[in-house]
Amino acid sequence: MAVRKTKNGYYAVSVYVNDSLGNRVRIQRQNPEWTSRAKAAAAEADILRSFSANIPVLFSELAFQYIDYKKMTVKHSSWYDIQAVYDHHIAPTFSEMKLSKITPAHIIQWQKSLLKSSYRGNTYSNAQLSKIQKYLKAMFSWAYQHDMIEKDPTKAMRTVKREEIKNDEQVLINPDEFKQFIEVVDNPVYKTLYNVLYYCGLRLGEAMALTFKDIDLKNTTLKITKTYNFKFREITSPKTKNSTRIVEMPDIVVSHLRELFKHYEDRYEYDLDCPVFGILSYRTMTRRLDEWIELSEVKRFGHHDLRHSSVSLLANAGFNDFQAAKRMGHDVRMFNEVYGHLFPNSQKDMAKALDNIAKNK
Repeated sequence: MAVRKTKNGYYAVSVYVNDSLGNRVRIQRQNPEWTSRAKAAAAEADILRSFSANIPVLFSELAFQYIDYKKMTVKHSSWYDIQAVYDHHIAPTFSEMKLSKITPAHIIQWQKSLLKSSYRGNTYSNAQLSKIQKYLKAMFSWAYQHDMIEKDPTKAMRTVKREEIKNDEQVLINPDEFKQFIEVVDNPVYKTLYNVLYYCGLRLGEAMALTFKDIDLKNTTLKITKTYNFKFREITSPKTKNSTRIVEMPDIVVSHLRELFKHYEDRYEYDLDCPVFGILSYRTMTRRLDEWIELSEVKRFGHHDLRHSSVSLLANAGFNDFQAAKRMGHDVRMFNEVYGHLFPNSQKDMAKALDNIAKNK
């Protein structure tokens, strides 16, 4: 324990305490209101009392305990995301606030500032805004469940969003454009990968995690059980529970995979656990994609746009949203939030089907 006078004339304290997980942590505080050693000593005593009951004084102490706990319960990429959201969007407002003094009014003011915030000149999407608010709410909920606060200031909080605008972010590549593009791709690995993304609708990480034993050419299926995380360069579990699935391949994809396997057999030795498309950096993949787009003179698109385009193919072929969602590894609710505009006639088709049933009675 230590109380010292700062260069600014007021006092600061530094104490070591045990957090709720039993870890020894150092707490340092200074306050312009601590104009005497006695005031600083009283504040020091408050800190020690609060930690003797494992009750954080400041929001930053709650965040430390919560994020440390999540590190043990979620994937590394998810934990990293929570930490990044806290550092960039939550800590600047709440880190030095007393946990017991944060009210719903503070939450509302924070939400207002969140709507005005931007990154590199671009405002955050509604999906990003929802995620940021979800993490803050989760922290307070965790604090309430562990008796760190008497009331949860986010209990009545509603997620704020920007006014919904037409989604122009999805770039759809029609079959003619894809054929024009794929004709200039002269690398068999990339050529096969693009066909898998376009005709099977896989996420890029799912495709990069495919091993030879995940591909059944005889039964023309792909088995999706994992995904590749480019940031951490590791194989992890799929994005969601629905992401684990079996995808039927059209003949054109089977044909490209057969050619790729023959290409490998003529040149390399590999086992069934090897990744089919190798280990490539996202930067390299993006650079190669841009080069072939420019060469083919089609409109610019990203890897994920091939997945969007695959959904468009299903919609144009007459499949309903439930069938498409199952193939893409989505639950129907989430699928309709992202792709519902591609299935405008689903409700009309249902109504017509019910009319036909009624008329046949």
